Amino acid sequence: MLGFVARQLDTVLRDGRVDRVIQPEKDEIHLLIRAQGVNHRLVLSAAASAARVHLSEHAKTGPMEPPMFCMLLRKHLSGGKLMAIRQDGLERVISLDFECTNEIGDIVTNTLIAEIMGRHSNIILVRDGRVIDSVKRITDDISSVRRVLPGIQYEAPPRQDRLCLLECAPEQVLDAVKDSPERLCKKLTAVLEGVSPILTREIAWYCEKDTDVPCNALTEGGQQRLLILLYRIKGMLNGSPGEFTIVSEPGGKKKDFCFIDITQYSGSMTTTRCETANGLLDEFFASQ
Repeated sequence: MLGFVARQLDTVLRDGRVDRVIQPEKDEIHLLIRAQGVNHRLVLSAAASAARVHLSEHAKTGPMEPPMFCMLLRKHLSGGKLMAIRQDGLERVISLDFECTNEIGDIVTNTLIAEIMGRHSNIILVRDGRVIDSVKRITDDISSVRRVLPGIQYEAPPRQDRLCLLECAPEQVLDAVKDSPERLCKKLTAVLEGVSPILTREIAWYCEKDTDVPCNALTEGGQQRLLILLYRIKGMLNGSPGEFTIVSEPGGKKKDFCFIDITQYSGSMTTTRCETANGLLDEFFASQ
């Protein structure tokens, strides 16, 4: 989903300027950006159960006394021009490059990085490869693998050795899974970069009408359907329109979302379609 969000942000926000920074929650930042004559609200959240990046129509106010990280972002990003939105493959990390003026009037690039990784999510401000600060400081006591502290070199989360559908052929994915006794949905999560459980379950359902089907139980028809759907997903990731879908329980509670149509629940859930990835995330998380 993050790739679709980034694509829209690049269209809507590029060359916009930061008008205001708000921190309504301890791990949530709102950037008010004016671009193409329109005011936009960009939400970045590092909440463990709701980490995300998206445009929002839902305003939130910050506390009377802004947190220190909010003050720091105001100092380094206010008036900055958004020059680029970057994502490495399908990794759940998005980088926003801002052209800013520092304390002595020099033009510098400050990068705000949102790492969308569950309980390891973070929002980090970086300049010249070094961390200025982050919404969550990660010390050696918290992680023995990767520190995130002011003044140290920024290191991106280690990229997993997985296939990226932006770059690989679907046949490579089939070759990587077809002989495994594992469930197809679980194996796809291990093999493919940046996929969600609801997506891999939907792929399994599309193949054999069974979300728990083992890889080595795929019929010849199931293998062909796997390739067909992977090619369709690859096309969406490379620019074709997505099918942005919210899944809800019968009582109306929103349960999950995906960028393809969801059929795996066989009528036990309802689905609604959204026009954009940003609109989907805004609607989904506003209800949580």
